[in-house]
Amino acid sequence: MHAFGTAFGEVALVWSEESGSTKVRRVFLSSPGLSAGVAAAACRGCPVPGSDPVTTGLAGRICHTLEGGAAEFNLSIADLSVCSDFQRSVLLTESRIPRGEVWSYSRLAEESGHSGMYRAVGRVLSANPFPVIIPCHRTVKSDGSPGGYQGGTRMKLALLRMEGAVFTSSDRLMLTVSR
Repeated sequence: MHAFGTAFGEVALVWSEESGSTKVRRVFLSSPGLSAGVAAAACRGCPVPGSDPVTTGLAGRICHTLEGGAAEFNLSIADLSVCSDFQRSVLLTESRIPRGEVWSYSRLAEESGHSGMYRAVGRVLSANPFPVIIPCHRTVKSDGSPGGYQGGTRMKLALLRMEGAVFTSSDRLMLTVSR
């Protein structure tokens, strides 16, 4: 586990090394009432605290993103084998939503090949093991309200503001129209 401080509180990376390659198994964000380090420590089979050059670099990119900067994340670092095929298809589609764009859960369901399954898609995002790396904050309810987020609604709205998403009111977002 590699824990570090950010503008939104502690973030913890649970990782392992497989065949000489670092794989992130989970990213924990602090949420109101629960620090990421505590959540990660409670993770079953959680490795001992520590870091390596890959997780240190990833921590830097996450911090940069949480401060409003644009950062690229290579999904090969994420251990997507912890996800079902359905979860993986939703998360990979989510990862392609460009910075500053906002989709509805319904659109994400459609774009990921699961038309009509917007509630199931929402559940996948609520349990996203790789928040920030896979930017699940870019999907909201079809009425433009934010919906949930592991780091809390305040963090979700702040990230969207930093990315330049268009708001129609203080807490409602304009959805990006299909191309």
